[in-house]
Amino acid sequence: DIGSNSVLLLIGEVEAGKIKIISDHSDVSRLGKNLDRNGILDSESKQKTYEILSRYRQIILDHHIPLKDVVISATEAARVAGDFADFRDRVLKELGLSISVITAQAEAYYSALGIATSTKESTFLICDLGGASTELIEGTVSPFEIKEFVSLPIGSVRSRDWLESSEFLERWGEIQKLNDQSLKRFKGKTLLAIAGTLTSFACFHLNLEEFDADAIDDLSLEIDEFIESVEKLGKSDQNELLKRFPYLSKRIPTLYSGCLSCCKILEHLQVSKIDFSTRGLRFGLLKEGQIRKEFIYGSSDSL
Repeated sequence: DIGSNSVLLLIGEVEAGKIKIISDHSDVSRLGKNLDRNGILDSESKQKTYEILSRYRQIILDHHIPLKDVVISATEAARVAGDFADFRDRVLKELGLSISVITAQAEAYYSALGIATSTKESTFLICDLGGASTELIEGTVSPFEIKEFVSLPIGSVRSRDWLESSEFLERWGEIQKLNDQSLKRFKGKTLLAIAGTLTSFACFHLNLEEFDADAIDDLSLEIDEFIESVEKLGKSDQNELLKRFPYLSKRIPTLYSGCLSCCKILEHLQVSKIDFSTRGLRFGLLKEGQIRKEFIYGSSDSL
């Protein structure tokens, strides 16, 4: 899963609709850095992404998985960047890995499917906060169905860029105005937060010495408690955070900006509670084992 902030690898087995994790990896490349300003991929971030994929390639081969069987998605940064096709061609030629750029609807579908593999609830409302976009997805588990969905052009990397250029509030105001009608349907409901920024925040809030998926999956916060903890994060010294949470080192530079984005969304929706989950898009991709043609960005079926 190639996101606008991180690159994730999941290797597992699907048994009776449930996923047995064999190997799970995450690394940060910030592929969406300065994307709104430049319209193309940041050269350093692009190279970091390539190096992560090269390392993941070896892990895949060590598990005796043919490269042709690997399912790879790329999301908002890939949709927006004018030069992503060149990067995709390089990865295919040099690494033998075929990347599919997927639609925002595909992000919603596979993220929700990933949650459906583990949740004990019959319904869900997911907040999937990425590096450059955030998806709100409401649906049911059995039968699996997405009822409502909206994709917002805000995320941890974009927000950090906006904070640095002092245009965060202006940008968020534009997003609110453009999506006000779409957001009304989600008001007042409990959100399930997924993806790396918010699970990393959970580590900060719980003061975990190491990443603990079970502890994160059990975390539930009232909105006031969440906002108070985010404000505490914003006042924290990054060097001190690096000492306390060395395993989060690559996420720390965009952690507060991402959580601030989430705060704005939750406040707008008048949400009273937020839960957390380590599951998400990559789990949905693994369960289905393919990317549907209609979910490929720019294909005639997706238009």
